[in-house]
Amino acid sequence: MADLLFVAPGGSGAAAFLVTASSTLQSRTPSASHAITALHLNAATRAAVDAAIRSNESLLYFGHAERDELGDAPDIVVDLTNVGGVSGVIVAMGCHSAAGLGATFHGSTQRAYLGFDDLIRIPVFAPNRAIEAFEDGLTPLVAQAASVADARDALDAELIAAAGDYLRLRRRYGITDSEALDARDMLRSDTLALVASGATARSL
Repeated sequence: MADLLFVAPGGSGAAAFLVTASSTLQSRTPSASHAITALHLNAATRAAVDAAIRSNESLLYFGHAERDELGDAPDIVVDLTNVGGVSGVIVAMGCHSAAGLGATFHGSTQRAYLGFDDLIRIPVFAPNRAIEAFEDGLTPLVAQAASVADARDALDAELIAAAGDYLRLRRRYGITDSEALDARDMLRSDTLALVASGATARSL
């Protein structure tokens, strides 16, 4: 059994919707396979994350991020000073961090990182097909023992499918043709920034 830490601080824009993705994936994670700690919204403090990292093998983060940190300044929950405490996998659903934090996992035979190495944009129309893509793309990782590499491919496929759905089913989502094109382009661009590094053949 691997212990998993879910962290979703919330915040502005898409970060607020990513809390839902974290909660959904937590609910899809079989308790027989993983013990779970969840730090959402105000519970997602640096002190709480530091304490939880020591007792959890892998971290799944949903929210704002920069190259070398997870969080929205001044509320940074993971950076170069504590990322080494994660002995397993980091899944970071936020901008940029795979280029910095993720680079510390390169060449590792034990640890893996799945995230984005550039700016990502997530459409925030409701109902939110993009958030469903994050949930469904990562479900094989949390529920079916998929490898990090396979999870990267699954998430890529779900984001591409969501991009097509926004355009094809725009009336269902109540968006204009222009909004549908923007949503499609956002998600297609996001797939180009999706990176897996380190021991990507491992699962959680």
